[in-house]
Amino acid sequence: MQETKEISNNSKELAKNDISNKRINKKGIKNNKVFLKITEKLSLIKAILKEKASFLLSKILEVIKSNFFIGFFTIFLCNFFFLSGMETTLDLTLGQGSISLVNAFKLSSHDIMNLGANSGYIYTLFLKFLSLFSVDIIDTYYFNILALSTISTLAIYTYCFLITKKIINSMLISFIWMIGCFNTSLYEKDSLLTLSFLLIGFIISEFTNSKSLKFIVISIFLFFASYVNEAYLISFFIAFIIGLVLVLKDYKNNKKEMAVISVITIILLIAYNHGLPIFTDKEESFIRTFKECFFINWQKWQEISIASKIYDLDYKENVWLSTFGDTDNIFKAFLASPLTLFHHLFTNLLNMIKVLGLNLFFHYPVFIPTNSYRSIVTEGMIFIIAFVLLLGGAMEHYKTRTTIFKNHGFRVVFWGATLISPLISGILFYPYPHYIVQLGCFFLIFGSIMIAEMLVNMELFFYNDKKSLVIFSFCLLCVIPRVHTMPPQTDILVNPSRIFGKSYATLPIKETVSFIKSLEFTQKIKVYSIEEQYINYLPDNFSLAEVGKESFKNILNNKSVDMVIETSGFATSPKDKNLIQFLKNPEKYGYFAITVPGLSENRIIVKQGINCKKPYCDIKIEPTPENIEEGL
Repeated sequence: MQETKEISNNSKELAKNDISNKRINKKGIKNNKVFLKITEKLSLIKAILKEKASFLLSKILEVIKSNFFIGFFTIFLCNFFFLSGMETTLDLTLGQGSISLVNAFKLSSHDIMNLGANSGYIYTLFLKFLSLFSVDIIDTYYFNILALSTISTLAIYTYCFLITKKIINSMLISFIWMIGCFNTSLYEKDSLLTLSFLLIGFIISEFTNSKSLKFIVISIFLFFASYVNEAYLISFFIAFIIGLVLVLKDYKNNKKEMAVISVITIILLIAYNHGLPIFTDKEESFIRTFKECFFINWQKWQEISIASKIYDLDYKENVWLSTFGDTDNIFKAFLASPLTLFHHLFTNLLNMIKVLGLNLFFHYPVFIPTNSYRSIVTEGMIFIIAFVLLLGGAMEHYKTRTTIFKNHGFRVVFWGATLISPLISGILFYPYPHYIVQLGCFFLIFGSIMIAEMLVNMELFFYNDKKSLVIFSFCLLCVIPRVHTMPPQTDILVNPSRIFGKSYATLPIKETVSFIKSLEFTQKIKVYSIEEQYINYLPDNFSLAEVGKESFKNILNNKSVDMVIETSGFATSPKDKNLIQFLKNPEKYGYFAITVPGLSENRIIVKQGINCKKPYCDIKIEPTPENIEEGL
């Protein structure tokens, strides 16, 4: 009985375990089904999220790639952010001090009113517009460059976008230009504004397929750009004539097109000859400019000192008369002495190649005296090699893809004419800096447009891979115009006026020179000044006094100085007690002092008896030897 009870208890326990196991298995199966359902739902959600995220990302990329304004504002913000931080890294006008962007928000009515006296009129209007946000606009170097570089960068971006319809490529090209603007200088202001005018004209011209309308729009903007600076006038004329020939060649059988173009041509040429006032001095002309350039080159050939005969008006006129005869016409000068004129043009061409070659790098690569033709050719070869590579790549590209030339042939040819025109005028009128910088800017933009068209099919030079894009971008960086700041102290590169003929005038120099010109001195004036660049901007009857190391007491006794230009530089110059006594009381020695209006630190001290405009020169002072000995 006992065993039977144990068996029955065991069977009950087994039955219970069976039942509990079955219950557990049922729960496990049920839990597995729930887990599988959850997993399926999570996978479904993950797939949906992935699909949505991918769709959203693709939409964002599509919007970025197709939306012009995203790239436009990105370029604007980057340009403003990078360039607005330059105030502590660059110097104002060849190392004469730094200026902060903060100073841009003060307004000086005196400077704004006098802008037209020293700048082209279109440029002056632009500066007056900037004066709504800034002050002392000529002095406010960084704000000026910030505004001009931003405008030109956005114009380049817009133009390249219209050509390629690819935002990434357009942004890349405009970024390359923006990086080049980091090294721009005051020489670049006019070129950046000119470039902006031209690009606006090209942007507008992209909305029409008529070559005559393209020509009219581009010519009008090119015409206004030529008034930014008088040096661009001949460039406008050359480019205009070439463009006119191109258009008339295609529309010679269309009387309506020819009539419209003829009317526009007449209007522009009348305005070109008789319209806007360009020169502040009515006596200035391109013939005179050519004569000035001729004598700067003559100085190099004959190794004449800057402080001697080169500023002697009679000497210059005698050299001109003996060389070319009694003529002011460049063509008659050519007939009179073709060899001399060719020597002049050849020298200018080599010097332009030299300066453009120096611009290829961030630093000047070679420092050899400029009078050496060997150095000019050596440094110029750097530029020639880069130019040949760029031109060779372009020709190879257009030879294999003639459809681009057919579609954009007018643009390419007109850009080429605009590129060549400053080169032609620069050969005649070098060493003025405007042509060099203008040529560099046009060369850069022409290369950028060529890149934009090449990027359509990623065909760069002889390559078909994307690495060539990087290589070409770096090559393009090399041809961006560089700043002409003070390099190491070696011969011609010490003084930019020896490269360009005239160094860029700062505001104090401009104000002082304008005031001296307003006094209308009629006789020859021997000038004494610590800052010798003043003489570069004065009329031909002014020349530097040849004083050498002579003491100022002897200078006064010998009466070899007619005018002393006192500037802030006197405070930092080596102390000469005789000079200090003279500056304190010039009337005692037969001189009278006139403070330059608006510049308390600048005075001109003129010797009694020098004829100039009243009421300044009607002071009668008779110095005596006793006064001079007592003062000195």
